[in-house]
Amino acid sequence: EVENFDVCANIETRNLSLGTIEELKDCVSKCISEKMGFDKPLWRAYVIYGLEGGKRSAMVIKAHHCIADGQGCMRALMSLTLEGSDLLSDMIKFFKDKMIPPPKPKPSELPLLRHHAIKPHVDRIPEFLFAPYVLFLNVLYILWLLYNEIRTGIINQHKTTKMSLMRKNLIYEESGKLERTMSWTKEINITDISIPRKAYGVSLNDVMAVITRAIRAYFSEINRVLDDELMMFIPISMRGPTNWECNNASTGEWCFISMKEQTTKESIFHVHREMNKLKSSLPAKLRYIFLGNCPIPGIFNKRLMTALEEVGHGVITNVPGPMHSLTFAGQKIEQFTVTPPQNCPGGFAIGIISYDGKITCSVFNDRMPNYPNISTRVTELINEEFEALLEESRAELKKRELTLHEKKESNVMRFIQFEDNYDFLEEDPKPESMVFYIEA
Repeated sequence: EVENFDVCANIETRNLSLGTIEELKDCVSKCISEKMGFDKPLWRAYVIYGLEGGKRSAMVIKAHHCIADGQGCMRALMSLTLEGSDLLSDMIKFFKDKMIPPPKPKPSELPLLRHHAIKPHVDRIPEFLFAPYVLFLNVLYILWLLYNEIRTGIINQHKTTKMSLMRKNLIYEESGKLERTMSWTKEINITDISIPRKAYGVSLNDVMAVITRAIRAYFSEINRVLDDELMMFIPISMRGPTNWECNNASTGEWCFISMKEQTTKESIFHVHREMNKLKSSLPAKLRYIFLGNCPIPGIFNKRLMTALEEVGHGVITNVPGPMHSLTFAGQKIEQFTVTPPQNCPGGFAIGIISYDGKITCSVFNDRMPNYPNISTRVTELINEEFEALLEESRAELKKRELTLHEKKESNVMRFIQFEDNYDFLEEDPKPESMVFYIEA
């Protein structure tokens, strides 16, 4: 609590002279770069006037991560808008409805017992043997998980150590005051995400391959693909589906994405595998539970945190935003973008947010002579890579439709051939043979 708190002390104004999007991005970069003093609450708001000759305005709100994580900040921002509380209620209701337990499944429908080698035998097991059988399978499953986590942990520790000693990309070598640069992509329709999802069976998180491909393309343009892998920190939300409190409820893990030249399809499946490892990361969850319940004073000292943060190439986070448009101060919010904190100077801070049926991706970094126009160019390449992904996904779906059509045509031809030979087959006293032939 702050005595005699005056909200105006945390709000500043800026005026654009040209009113272009490029000038706005430069202004936003400077706003985010300004340090916050500890004599005020650790958030700031900047109202920016003069966009498009005064027809539009913008607002930058930044908050220290000690106040809230991405979803907690989103809840706080939504509560300031006209429709925010109703939309929050709708979102909470949506997740609650999803949490309604489904009807009790048959034993063979349980996740652990659906395996093709086990499923045919499950429903035939006598009831008195079923509990020991499931217990035995669970013990095997837990042992497999432990083995997998230990193996993955050793591999990741080796990669982390190697990266901390040998990382070459995005090393900040400048002296003096940091100059930040921020840009964001053109909006992407969420409906377009469904096209690669249908083509390759991937989720929004897996489409992150577009971002990593854009980063590799940028490094390639400036002839600086120096590392074999891109090491990015991915926050993992530990927030319950209906918990929209303004607090921190997240952990995270380092993710290693190959920087070798790959096709779009190969990149998508590579990222899909890496993201699945993160989603099931046991150490990250145990770390969150342990440190949340048994905090160790002094464990996160500045020197240790700085050393850990400088290991990787950056941070990528995905924040689910409002599903419908919002109104603030009587004006419709036309576009929404978000960025996480940087891990270290030179590191990427990349934020993905959904808003009103569209997705925007922001890229935040520092001005470095070896990496010219870094934020702007990477956002341009993200849009280009996404268009390439859409084109390949449509081609994949079309190819699949043609294959199905050819199979149907083949079946029709078989049926015609069968009719031609009907006099011969009519002698067959078994009508089942006719049915079998048509189905084949």
